Amino acid sequence: MITPTPSITMPDHITAPIALEAADFITQLTDWRIVQTSLDPLTFDIEWDDVFAGVFEFDGSWQTRDYANAHIAQWITDLIRNDLNKTSIRRMSLQVPQEPHSEPFLAGLKERVCIALSDALRAHYDQSLKQWERDARTCAGLIENPIDQDRFRTYVGLDQVVSEDAARKALRYVIHRMHWYLRQEAHWTDLEPDWRFSRAAPRRDAADEATRARALVCRCIEVLAKEDLHACLRTGNQSHMTRDTIRDDLEKRFAKDGVWGLINLALVSDRRVFSILPPDLEQIGTKEIVERQHGRLFVPERMRQ
Repeated sequence: MITPTPSITMPDHITAPIALEAADFITQLTDWRIVQTSLDPLTFDIEWDDVFAGVFEFDGSWQTRDYANAHIAQWITDLIRNDLNKTSIRRMSLQVPQEPHSEPFLAGLKERVCIALSDALRAHYDQSLKQWERDARTCAGLIENPIDQDRFRTYVGLDQVVSEDAARKALRYVIHRMHWYLRQEAHWTDLEPDWRFSRAAPRRDAADEATRARALVCRCIEVLAKEDLHACLRTGNQSHMTRDTIRDDLEKRFAKDGVWGLINLALVSDRRVFSILPPDLEQIGTKEIVERQHGRLFVPERMRQ
C-alpha cells in the first residue's frame, strides 16, 4: 500500500499496548464488513454485528480499554465512510472493479483498512524516526562550515528527502513505466535496466525533486536485485525475485517509514558507489546521529562484518 498512512490521534491516557489490544479486538474479534453504496461516485458504508455496535456505548467511558475500543471503531467507521474513494483505493494497490458489490474486492479493501489502522497506530506511537530526522536537521544547522554541513547531510541522507507525493509517483513511474527486466540465468536472476533506468539511477544530486525521487527508487531496485543475486550465487538456491516481489518490498518500506524507508535501503550502497565520506564525528552531535541511524540502514550481506 503506497499511500501516506492515514493519521490517528489517540488520547494521552491510552497507551500503545492498550491501543494495539483494542485494534486486535475490533479487527479480529468483531464481525464487520464494508458495503458499497454507490458506484458513481464511489462510496462505501460499514455493516457490523452487535459486539462492534456495542463498543460505541463506551465512547467517553472512564474505562480505558472500553474507550480505546470505541475510539478505534469510530476511526474505522469514519475512514470507510469519508476517506475511501477511487484515488485512495488505487493508492492501496487495489483496482476498482467495473461491476458493483464485488465480494473479493470488498474483502481486500477490508484487509487494507486493517493494515492502515496498524500503520496509523505505529506512526502515532513510534515517533523515533521523526525525532531522529528533527535532531539530524538541527545538528546540520549547527555545523558552521558549509562544506562540512553538506558532507554531513549527504552522509545521513538528508539531501535525498523528497515529498511523500513525489516518492509515491516515482515508485509508480519506475515500476510500471520503465522497461527494466529481470533476466533468468540458471538458478539466479539478474537486473537488466533499460536506458531510462540507467540514466535515472545515478542522478542522486538532481535539483528537480521528481528526478531525484525516481533516481532513489531505481537505486533501491538495484540494491534488492544485487542482494538477491549475491545470495543465490553464494548459496546455490533458486531465485524467487520478480518485479512483483520487488514492488511489494518497496511499497512495504514506503508504507512503514515513508521516503526514509527508501533512503535507508539505498544509503549504504550509495556511500560506496558515490564515494560519500563520513562527516567529522568531532562536530557536536554528529557521532550520536550517525550511530542512531545505523540500526535503520539496510546493509548488504556482502558488506556485513
